Amino acid sequence: MTRRRLCLWAILIGLVFGSDALAAEFRWVATQIAPDRAIWQPSLVLIDNKTDLQDGLVFVLENPTPTLHVFAVHGLSALVSAAPPAGDTTAPLSVRVGPNETKRVRIHTRPLLGAGAEGRQFRVQCPIHTAGHLPGSIFVVGGSFRDIP
Repeated sequence: MTRRRLCLWAILIGLVFGSDALAAEFRWVATQIAPDRAIWQPSLVLIDNKTDLQDGLVFVLENPTPTLHVFAVHGLSALVSAAPPAGDTTAPLSVRVGPNETKRVRIHTRPLLGAGAEGRQFRVQCPIHTAGHLPGSIFVVGGSFRDIP
């Protein structure tokens, strides 16, 4: 395939799927592990700030349970709109996911970039079910963990 055709395909994909078509995507699923206990799975996610964030970051949140859950991560923000000259519009990452609902959320990546971001930990939780939810974690790592034999 020629370079020109590849460019045309990239533009077409961007127009059809939006600006996050090539973004790294992480999927969480709310899971009832007991009648009074729930967890967002996976409970541990590693985000490589050297490779996973190049084209943006999207979290896909699925709630197949009959109960409303909230996906909240203290220290991260949802990207409401990206406006390069004026700056990005963000909101704290706290998303209500209704029963049998799936939501896609673009994540503001600035706190995850740079040398100071490596090693940071963010807690994943459901603030409306604090007694019944087991928290999870997001860790920011650099490319070096993939080089370990």
